[in-house]
Amino acid sequence: PRISGVAPRVSASAAGQLPSLATRAGIVTLLNAIALASGLLLYRWLAALFGATETTDAFFLALVIPSLFIGPVLSTAAATLTPVLTECRINHPERVGPIVGSALLWSVIAAAAAAAVIGLLAPAGLEATGRVLSPTLRRLVVVNVVALLPLVVAQTASAILSIASNAAACLWLPPCALIARQVVTIVLAVGLHDRLGVLALPIAFSAGGVAQLAVLLALWRCTATRIQFGWRLRGELAEGLRRGVPLLIGTALLQLAVVVTRFLAAQLPPGNVTALDYATRIYAAVVDVAASGLLLVTLTDWSAVNARGDVAGLQLRVRHTVTLALFALVPVVVALYAGREPLVGLWLGRAGIDPALGAATAMTLGYLVLALPLEITGRIYSQLLVVRRVPWILAAIAAVRGTATVALAAALSGPLGVPGIGAAETLGLLVSAAALAGAAQRLAGHSLTETLVAGARLAMAGVGAWLAAHGAYAVLSGRTN
Repeated sequence: PRISGVAPRVSASAAGQLPSLATRAGIVTLLNAIALASGLLLYRWLAALFGATETTDAFFLALVIPSLFIGPVLSTAAATLTPVLTECRINHPERVGPIVGSALLWSVIAAAAAAAVIGLLAPAGLEATGRVLSPTLRRLVVVNVVALLPLVVAQTASAILSIASNAAACLWLPPCALIARQVVTIVLAVGLHDRLGVLALPIAFSAGGVAQLAVLLALWRCTATRIQFGWRLRGELAEGLRRGVPLLIGTALLQLAVVVTRFLAAQLPPGNVTALDYATRIYAAVVDVAASGLLLVTLTDWSAVNARGDVAGLQLRVRHTVTLALFALVPVVVALYAGREPLVGLWLGRAGIDPALGAATAMTLGYLVLALPLEITGRIYSQLLVVRRVPWILAAIAAVRGTATVALAAALSGPLGVPGIGAAETLGLLVSAAALAGAAQRLAGHSLTETLVAGARLAMAGVGAWLAAHGAYAVLSGRTN
């Protein structure tokens, strides 16, 4: 019988795997940090070259339209294909090549069809927005969408190859390809700026996606996996696709909410869409640096543990992961929230952006950063639901989150501007994280109550330390008021 207050014992084999897991997660996190640093450098260059105007608003609006396909497909493929490939490598290694080939073939065909549909329907769809977008902004968005269509196919194919590479324990290849993509995008955006103006943005982004795919193909031999193309969907892949339908629906609903919030920002003065996107990019970079390596390695590890039928071991891993994530992230949240304005100022550098838009970007980032522990915890429990093959819960929770976010954004964007949209996204994430924790509690084998209480105490201690430091600085600088 289990004694309250006594931690469960960890077997010698499980204890021996923890350093290896931590090492792999650290390596992947470091490479992803380099890739994301190059991505932040890219957007810093964009801010310096293009500022925050109606033309940049048009580009960022256009960028979320192809994401209606790219986002759901990438998220679903990562969550469903990784367990399938991991289980096949353990039980049926000869099936890995055909599964990768079938997934790549069908995904590219679907991406090409989606790109054609987006290109055909985008003009009519934007025309239907009526007074939400000005005629000039609608025309600019259509031009950018057409120039971004190659990115749909290239990024989809890159996602499948990256997932297969990770499943083959070649974890360094995807971030290296991403670094190459960012470098190509920066070079082309800077080089084509004088000739093409703002049109250089979609062209550079599409070319960067093609460069990422080229690097993955050139170094694919390092994965020791021979791709065998075929039309047949093997049993494991077909089952994975069926399990992925709820994830696809849920992610599509969330991506649709993102599109709606961008259009809400477009009703504000010019430059606000760009300010919202800049704040979101910084937040996404923090999320990826904090969790990309951990989530990637744990998904592969949990899939292997689940394939062996070790439910107790899986629950122990989930508990340790949630606890580690919460205690590691709370100080990060406090530091980022306190330093959001200097961080945005440092990132934007000498960009010719209206100071009011810069302040709005910092305030929006502050609201988003508050949701960081919720974001990571939600992703951890989402992975658990995927591994345990109960993904329909995710679709329902995504629908609730998307609806709450859009409703709150519509209500708050008027009085608060772009920061209101950031606050709406944080509140929507709070609802979904609570629902996920409740839904996954039985599968995880523990309750979050004690961990959340400890995390809240740590957060209050961090806030108290920040207030004390801020007060001391004010006294020493003579600003006693």
